[in-house]
Amino acid sequence: MPRPPIRITIHPPTVAEIVAVLERSDRPSRLPADWPRDEHGLPLVEHDPNDPDDDHDGR
Repeated sequence: MPRPPIRITIHPPTVAEIVAVLERSDRPSRLPADWPRDEHGLPLVEHDPNDPDDDHDGR
């Protein structure tokens, strides 16, 4: 009798998990300490309408 397949579900990290990893990083930030940040503590970046690689969400 064959074994049933093993199913693995991988969930993307939450914003809190990403922030926690960034906070414990030993690399210093390249941004000034007073750079504006969003409610999660992530740096705010303006959307560049002329940049084809900008994904339009402001990050």
